[in-house]
Amino acid sequence: MRLVVAICSARQGIKRIKVESFDLRVYSNVSSIANGRQTALNEAMVRGFTHILFLDDDMTFPADLMNSLSKHRADLVAVNYSHKSKTTTGMVLGTDGKYVAEKSGAVEALRCGFGALLVDLTVPRRIKPPHFAMPWSDHHQKVLGEDYFFCDRVMKEGGRMICDLDVKLGHIGDYEYMLDDPHFMKATDAKHG
Repeated sequence: MRLVVAICSARQGIKRIKVESFDLRVYSNVSSIANGRQTALNEAMVRGFTHILFLDDDMTFPADLMNSLSKHRADLVAVNYSHKSKTTTGMVLGTDGKYVAEKSGAVEALRCGFGALLVDLTVPRRIKPPHFAMPWSDHHQKVLGEDYFFCDRVMKEGGRMICDLDVKLGHIGDYEYMLDDPHFMKATDAKHG
């Protein structure tokens, strides 16, 4: 596996760090998250990587994240995590079109947020750009995220997504929001913003 880890951020500065068997790229000060993700994906495909791990800069994750995600054989391997609110729903839509309610194991899914997503680049290589866009949804009466757009494109091409429910992520806002927290949030020392 040739892996690149892409962290997209609205913050300024760009860093590139070579770490053992993967590259870490921070795409910062991007004009839009869709453009940042497209740039990261394009670079990964041009450079011959087999996988890209998207991580948002406001996520906390376990040290063994890559080991957990790479054990699954799917085009997309997602992790469910909390919105930045006291909601009980996560960011992954199951094959029934509803938010995933299961708490452990692995389930098939259709759409997910990109807080932490491992992408096998085989299917995206077959898709004509743009891979990421933020289209208007008449049904929802709002703009849909670039993450759902990408998932829809991959699924249309016959892709398969697995959500690993055993990996626990934090989503940093005013608090570190966690799905498994009984109060739906956990205070954090992190200074974010």
